[in-house]
This record gives sequence, C-alpha cells and structure tokens, in this order.
Amino acid sequence: MSDPIDHEQLKLEWATRRVSAVRAFYMHLAVFAVVAVLVLAIYRINYGAEFNGWVTWPLVGWAASLVLHGVFTFLFGPKWELQQIETLIETE
Repeated sequence: MSDPIDHEQLKLEWATRRVSAVRAFYMHLAVFAVVAVLVLAIYRINYGAEFNGWVTWPLVGWAASLVLHGVFTFLFGPKWELQQIETLIETE
C-alpha cells in the first residue's frame, strides 16, 4: 500500500519550483541585458559608427532562446504543472 499524498506538501513543492523557474528566467534576462549592452559598447568603441551587423547575430540567437525560456516559464509551465498535480490528486 502506498503512502497517502500530502496535498499541502505537494502544493508547497510546486510553488517552490515555480518561484525557482521564474527567478531563473529573470536571471537569464538580466544576464542577457548586461552582456548585450557590454558587447554593443565594445563593438561601438572598436568600430565607431560603422555598423556591419555581425554583432547582432549572436544577440539575436540568445534573444530567441530567452523568448523560448519565457514562453515555457510563463505560458506552458504553470498550466501544465497544475493539470498534472490535479490529475495526481484525483487518482489517489
């Protein structure tokens, strides 16, 4: 026989994971912003007003990963996790 599920503990664990996921996203965003500003500043110092665009491609790739991180954190993460928790609670 399995142990009964402690619903309050399950909710606390879920909330803790959500907060960690949101915090990780904001850390990712902050690091991206700092690095992007530094890279663009270094580029500007070295090349002046001349802009050939190579510096944007790494930033575009990183921005795309940041967008995906945000989508999975805020759009798909909470709803899916809640549905899974409710399914587990109903089956026990």
